[in-house]
Amino acid sequence: MVDTFIEALPAIAQIGCFILILALKLVIDIGLSIFRGRALIAGVDMALTAAELTNYVYSKGEDPLGAFSWWLSPCGGTDLVPDEINNAPTGKSSYKQPKKIKKHSGKKGDEGNPRSRPKPGTGPSKPKPKPKPPKKKCNVPPKQRTKVIASKILQLQSCDSNDNRVTEQYYFTTMTYHSTATEHLVTKTCSSIWTQACYHYSSANRENPHWTRLTCPQAAATASRDREGAKATNTWSKEHDKSWEEEKYREQDKCDRDEWPPAYLLEPDGPEMLEGGQTKKGQRVRFMPREDNRKAGNVWRGVCFHPALEKLKGDLLEYQRMCQAAPILSTGQLPQGSGIRHVIEPVINIRPVFTFSEYQHSAAGNTPLRDDGLWENKCWPSGIAKTDPGWALLSIDEWHDKNPNAKKWDYKKPYNPPTNGDKP
Repeated sequence: MVDTFIEALPAIAQIGCFILILALKLVIDIGLSIFRGRALIAGVDMALTAAELTNYVYSKGEDPLGAFSWWLSPCGGTDLVPDEINNAPTGKSSYKQPKKIKKHSGKKGDEGNPRSRPKPGTGPSKPKPKPKPPKKKCNVPPKQRTKVIASKILQLQSCDSNDNRVTEQYYFTTMTYHSTATEHLVTKTCSSIWTQACYHYSSANRENPHWTRLTCPQAAATASRDREGAKATNTWSKEHDKSWEEEKYREQDKCDRDEWPPAYLLEPDGPEMLEGGQTKKGQRVRFMPREDNRKAGNVWRGVCFHPALEKLKGDLLEYQRMCQAAPILSTGQLPQGSGIRHVIEPVINIRPVFTFSEYQHSAAGNTPLRDDGLWENKCWPSGIAKTDPGWALLSIDEWHDKNPNAKKWDYKKPYNPPTNGDKP
């Protein structure tokens, strides 16, 4: 360890000074005499070891005191070091004579005792506090300054005078069609997978061509329209006693009453709703497999709200104008105080119009089913109403006008063969 010590004197000077000065200060404050005959603390022991080592390596002519002073120079020199250490006698420290270094082999001016010494320091310095990183300058990329989220939220972002990002949103779930709004045609395909539903819609439209294009009603200009009770389906239930609907009499166990046009695309005070099941101005109904009814119904879900907004998104300036011109219903904070949100009800200049552009069951190469698929309807109780697939329809349906002899039984009354119904 001692062999290495002399070579490391320059490197350990800064580290040693902290420990050594603390020890020397304690010695000076209390008095070195009280330590006589006792084990010295680590700092004093290190100083004595250094003093004895320099006396061993450097002869008096090679300035051993200079080497010792240079070692202490980063701590402010040897001014505070007691003479007892400068002239340290042997045996007072843990010093042992090095084996690989010859006595008095050191020369004035070598690495351990250079002629040019570093400037005396001022002792241990306090660590400087880390400066706080400068606040990043606010910057909103152009694409984030104005954008539309989920069709129904306009978000504006900018920087305020304090370099903070500010977010402002315009949010709505209901809108008003302008009286002169431009029609926006929304076309859908009626899949052959929903055979009964698509035959129902196409046959009803054939008899009522004005239903082929359905303009979105104002009541549907919302993100989610409540389903309103339809008179047509209620009338169908009144025309069919529950005994005729028992699952054991039909192939399909889960069936629904499917109306056309759908209530979603009708004004609540329009003739289709008010006269449903009563006159030919009202909706038509077919009793069909539930899966056909519900999957087909997803085709027009939301068409009176989202398509108009999606089209308007292409003109971001017009979308922004629409939102900022709308009356504000309420204003609140965004989550975690990141901005504000205005709830609005804008006026939109686009009004969707729904239509089926294709019925796959009637596509080229497909053979049309008899009576628009009524004979293939698995919800028709074919075993107890054998001659009348029109059982699945309302009594006002045009099919009955073309097939007046199909109906043999009174479906309003309970099934009771052979007087009211065929034996299965």
